[in-house]
Amino acid sequence: MKNHRFIALLAATALFGAVARGAEEIVSTEAEGWGATRDTAVQSACVEGVKKINGFLFSTTGTQETSVARSSTTVDGDAHRQTAVLTASEREMQEKVKGAIKGYDIVSCEQEENGEWHAIVTVQVAKYKTPGIDPNSRRKMVIAPFATISAAYSVGAQNVSARATADKFRGKLETFLVQSRRFTILGRQDSDAILAEKNLILRESAEIDEYAKIGAALGTDYLVCGKIADVTVVKGQTQSLFGETSAPKILRARIALDYRILVMPTGQVKWADEVSVDLDADECKALRGDEAAAYDALVDAAARAVCAQALGNIYPVRAARVLDNGEVVLNQGGTLHWEGEMLDAYRLGEVIVDAYNHESLGREESRIALLQVVRVEAKLSYARVIEGEVPAEVVAENRVLCRPTRAVLVETAKPEPSAPSSGVKLPFD
Repeated sequence: MKNHRFIALLAATALFGAVARGAEEIVSTEAEGWGATRDTAVQSACVEGVKKINGFLFSTTGTQETSVARSSTTVDGDAHRQTAVLTASEREMQEKVKGAIKGYDIVSCEQEENGEWHAIVTVQVAKYKTPGIDPNSRRKMVIAPFATISAAYSVGAQNVSARATADKFRGKLETFLVQSRRFTILGRQDSDAILAEKNLILRESAEIDEYAKIGAALGTDYLVCGKIADVTVVKGQTQSLFGETSAPKILRARIALDYRILVMPTGQVKWADEVSVDLDADECKALRGDEAAAYDALVDAAARAVCAQALGNIYPVRAARVLDNGEVVLNQGGTLHWEGEMLDAYRLGEVIVDAYNHESLGREESRIALLQVVRVEAKLSYARVIEGEVPAEVVAENRVLCRPTRAVLVETAKPEPSAPSSGVKLPFD
């Protein structure tokens, strides 16, 4: 039996480019297909084989066209129509199926009484294996474009596009969530394409059911959506009692938004909250009148706050180990933590069950210590105990979690070396 090999079917070039950087696994399966000609029947069977292994995005149009082709009668001019319809259907299905055919063997291929060809093939499909941890082991999350309540926001003397602000916030939030290593964040390009296809208008009145439908189409576990209510940066001058006018400086900077985290399989709202960040006087002073820096700091702080709250309610930071020097190792690092950050450590107790529906409400939490982060690495952070105690045996039982003692702090512009008196004062300074 002759083995036919063809590459480039079903976006093979892109796949094998990725395989060169990762690992490849060959999976075989038997599949059958039909077609107006022998070749189309074989190709249809190959596509079915890829679908069996990798799955596919269901297409109503493609199914209807295939049904028309199979039920039609091949008579004179209608034969061309049948072939064209089936070919179009196969082309559409190739665009929907994810995978590449490494090779195939024809088990049988015969023409039936109605003139249609029936093929049975054994297909070898190349599956790409991601290096390191399989991203499919993590829960998937999509960040929908945030709605805005106005066309532009006031940033000093300029008006900044509300859409640009929403995109900037979304990019920041995506970066922080990716660095948390807790979720597989589905690409913005793919999610935006489906959102556009569904013609969903993201607005304040959008119903949860609409988001749930989008989440189902994206195949995600969580969907983050919300609305940016306000971004304001006021720049001006102040006058002293002696009539002296100061240099232009940031007088006020504020961002306010609300967000929801939806659980797609159940359609429930996992968490909903509001976030508002106001730069205090010292933080505004450190910006030296740079409204663009104030704007960036606000968006950055809001994204950090949403990320911290999302992780705190789904994957709170855990103590992973207590070192001999008393430092506590935390299972999260990167840009989500910084030296000097203050955290409360809690000991987890028994599970609390709701008396009405008998659902779990979480576990008892007893505050046992105050921690200060002293070192941050890519995947881990190290903290020293300021007060209280973190028992090593409780950490070993994975029953110690940590939360920020206050809202996420804003990282603003650092002062010039020549002006040591200015800067951002943290609450523990």
